[in-house]
Amino acid sequence: MIDEQIAGRPILRSLGGEPGRPVKKEVIALLGILHELANVPYSTEQDRESVSFSDEKLTELVIRNRIAGFVCEYRGRDSQDDEIAREAQLQRRLSFARFLEARKLVQDHLAPANIRHAFLKGLVLDGTLYGGRFIRQTSDIDLLVGSKDLRGVVSYLETRGFRPSHERWRDDPIDIYCEYASVVEMINESGVVIEVHRSLDQSGVIFPALKDLPIQESTVAGTTFASLAEPFNSIFIFFHHSRHQWSCLHWVMDLILIAKSLSADPDAQEMLLSQARSLGLEKTVRESLLLAEDLRILAGRADSLAMFKSRFSASCLKYISSDFSELAELKRLEMHIEPDFHFAWQEERLYRLRYWISRFRPGENDYRLAPWVGTNRWLLYPIRPLTVILNLFMRRAVG
Repeated sequence: MIDEQIAGRPILRSLGGEPGRPVKKEVIALLGILHELANVPYSTEQDRESVSFSDEKLTELVIRNRIAGFVCEYRGRDSQDDEIAREAQLQRRLSFARFLEARKLVQDHLAPANIRHAFLKGLVLDGTLYGGRFIRQTSDIDLLVGSKDLRGVVSYLETRGFRPSHERWRDDPIDIYCEYASVVEMINESGVVIEVHRSLDQSGVIFPALKDLPIQESTVAGTTFASLAEPFNSIFIFFHHSRHQWSCLHWVMDLILIAKSLSADPDAQEMLLSQARSLGLEKTVRESLLLAEDLRILAGRADSLAMFKSRFSASCLKYISSDFSELAELKRLEMHIEPDFHFAWQEERLYRLRYWISRFRPGENDYRLAPWVGTNRWLLYPIRPLTVILNLFMRRAVG
């Protein structure tokens, strides 16, 4: 069995911390499905051999990794009415509801107010990579706006019945969370979540401001949405997903498709790497492309895999293979530290300099220590060094 062939490899032992916990054959099977889907046009008219997913572990992995839509696509129209099919149907309905909210936001506020913006990740990826048929599961709507427009967008969402989703912001005035939250996350009674971002990376260390980013039009289900133009869109996808270590297979599918398109166009790949280099993200992009190659080899059940090429590979498979309780523990640990690139793969001096300078800009954590300052950030600068020291201490305590 493939488990026995690769279980003893040193790089794979890190997946479970012991040789007895190899890469699951279910994970390899699902990677094979994603690679097969990446090599054929997306069409429900495809005649596919019926594939059974009765195994409980396999079903759990499909649902937890948010690829029920892909699995049903693989099985074709006649997929049986099982847990995966029901999950896929539910998620397509939810994705369509989010699409409708995004369309209304554009038509009623962003377009009339002539607000420069870009939709990110799931919504536009569904159109650019998957044909705009809502088979890629999404959990929210991500919208990038300039800092000066953030309050107006949030105010509009409040008139539409949205409220801050984080309990810590519920009792604060709108000016407070629009000033200190790097991402203002709003939710309505139907459970639709809209995240309004003021920058692509949490501390504004790497990516330029929205006004300096190229914008293009992406079509989803006949509706045009503003999105990031290439190569920034792909760089951002690699960067964002690497921060989450590709813990879900639907993110891996994005990686597979982007890497496939780049391999077919050397000029596009060189442009991507050149722009990534200027941002200090070349290493992230290269490691991501190597991860795509590692997963391709693993999906092919090759027995010559002596060692992964990408530093992302082991953590990627660890997150994919974990069960709900293990992931909950990982997330619990991550909640104790600021998520501003402490695990970044960058080592360039310019990146490190920008990173440490950014750490002394006050934000939400500092406001929580001194809420009496209101929106006056200048009063938080003396507090920020204390917050950084506490954060470094906590990071070592949980690391």
